[in-house]
Amino acid sequence: MSPALLLVRVGSTRGQSTSFRDHPASSTVLLNFPTTLSCSTNLPYPQTIVWQFNGAGVNRERSTFDSNSGRSLLSFTSIAYSDAGNYTCIALGSSNNVVATSQPAVLSVQGKANIDKHLFDNSSFTLVNNT
Repeated sequence: MSPALLLVRVGSTRGQSTSFRDHPASSTVLLNFPTTLSCSTNLPYPQTIVWQFNGAGVNRERSTFDSNSGRSLLSFTSIAYSDAGNYTCIALGSSNNVVATSQPAVLSVQGKANIDKHLFDNSSFTLVNNT
């Protein structure tokens, strides 16, 4: 199944200049934890806000527009390694032309360290009490 491009239409940009007021922020998130990316333009009502992941549209279930704050939110309930990459927020004009593109945010995923117990099969340890 290919991802769908999410378009959030919330107003008109006719005759107005658009740039991003808030760009999505790069972050490192622990594997299986939730996170949210956000962006907003300098307009109170941008025409359309689109999220892209590594240049492709994101799954529409992950993105919402918060009309109270004027922000587009991209939410993850449980981060997977496949979610790591570059995320960009794009404002489109009334003809679906790109009006502004945010700075990319890099989402990194940090997993738990896996220690192979067999590395220690022939090892001995001394417990030291440093109190």
